[in-house]
Amino acid sequence: MPPLPPIPRLGRRTLLLYGLGIAIILFSLGNIIWSTIHLNRIGSNSWSAANSKAQFISEGSFSNSLRHSAIEAVNIVQFVAYGGMFPENHDNENANAIIDDRIDSKSKDARQEESLNHTVESGSIIPFELSVNHLKLITHAPGKPPTPPLPPHASSSVPSEDFLPVVRPNEVTFRWRHRPRVGSPAADAARVKAYRIVARRFVGCENCGSKGDGDGVLWDSDKVVLIDNEHDNDLPTSIRWPAETALDIGHMIEWRITLWDMADQPSTSSWTKFAVGPEKEDDWKGEWIVHAIDMATFHFDRKGDACEKWYMRHPLPLFRGLLPYQSLQSFLHDDDPLVSALLVVSGLGSFRATFDGVPLSPSGPVDPPFTDYSQRVSYRGFDVTNFLVGDDNVGSHVVGITVGSGWWDHRPVTGMAKPELLANGPLTVIAQLYLTTASGKVHITMPTKGSTATWQVSRGHTKESDLFTGEMIDLSTLTEMEGWDTSSKWSIAETELSPSQNHWSLPVSYITNITQRERREKLSVMANA
Repeated sequence: MPPLPPIPRLGRRTLLLYGLGIAIILFSLGNIIWSTIHLNRIGSNSWSAANSKAQFISEGSFSNSLRHSAIEAVNIVQFVAYGGMFPENHDNENANAIIDDRIDSKSKDARQEESLNHTVESGSIIPFELSVNHLKLITHAPGKPPTPPLPPHASSSVPSEDFLPVVRPNEVTFRWRHRPRVGSPAADAARVKAYRIVARRFVGCENCGSKGDGDGVLWDSDKVVLIDNEHDNDLPTSIRWPAETALDIGHMIEWRITLWDMADQPSTSSWTKFAVGPEKEDDWKGEWIVHAIDMATFHFDRKGDACEKWYMRHPLPLFRGLLPYQSLQSFLHDDDPLVSALLVVSGLGSFRATFDGVPLSPSGPVDPPFTDYSQRVSYRGFDVTNFLVGDDNVGSHVVGITVGSGWWDHRPVTGMAKPELLANGPLTVIAQLYLTTASGKVHITMPTKGSTATWQVSRGHTKESDLFTGEMIDLSTLTEMEGWDTSSKWSIAETELSPSQNHWSLPVSYITNITQRERREKLSVMANA
């Protein structure tokens, strides 16, 4: 019997290809089985939710299947956003309420405020993303880093928001977006029939003023009809504050808008707020202040060793201001209590502000944004009402300002770079606090002034700050100076100047011998060279 031919051996590459093919087939089958089971479960939830409101869906119609598909898609989105599906006893009305909250991104406090100030309305058009001068109130910034450890004597209060819009008193423009409510008739949500804007003075504390619709109202547009038998106008893209109603600098104002759909059913937004800040130089009672040594080492004629002078201005300074308890009480009375407090701050090159040891701007880019500092310098406004009202906040208060070099006091460089074309100088800050009482009267306190006991300056923990190489922090000094921006660590200023850290002395006013006109002429000559 002839021998059988040898069985051919499979190569290693062939075995790997077979194994890979089998794995792909098994994975595909498992995915199909899991998807079928999972989608059937979603479909059952969608079906029970859809059948609970027969007035929205006609049984047996083609639109019925389309609406079921839409609700199923919404449920999938809710599963991703909330980590769970709607219970079977949820109806479309409750689902729409959850969807509205998700899209509007309302905080818990905002939803509670809305429920207290107006009834639930079921209009087909929902207003959201209210803004003033293209600036939107941001309660919680996305990607906000964790709150840093606070000193033991820091305040237990926290800022009301991460970003407060601040506008000039003569330029206030309202804008918003709107969308149809889920499940509403298309004809009702086709256009906005009318709108109404209500703006009132902001009251940031309890038991110091009513928040009813008729109390503290500064402007009410009333119902402005766009579409009726006599009118057929498009909704304007923005609404300006009426010129005949003056705004006071230092006030914080909250506003909301109501939109009527084509069925004349209203929907009202939640309240949002903005602040009115200083506009002209005369509006600032404070002045730019600087460390006395920094002012002395800055050469306006640019003579001498620039690098040596730059290192003499390090470590970077810290600024702090005191609001004594007696000074605060002199502005306030039982029949005219504090209702809001606005702190405005700016610093060059960059700054971070704290109130009683608590950071006021824990997220976002470096303040202020880069501009031609010889033409314009931006400032930030912070609502610090929470730090000044309540039984837990009785006593003196401290504002702290940490500064960085930024584009203002940058490292001296040579070569092709020409940083001298930018306006520069020693690190400097400016600030003042607006206190508004229930009667609407505004008091300005804590203005930055040179050689006054209200403000102090010292070398701090930041050894070097650079936009490109980062910051160098002295951790031992940071630990030693912990709580420097709280009233418990406030001390009388030293009369002698010292470059030492944690040596608090009086600041001096920032001075310059270069006018804006001279700088423009110098830049023009250099540009044409």
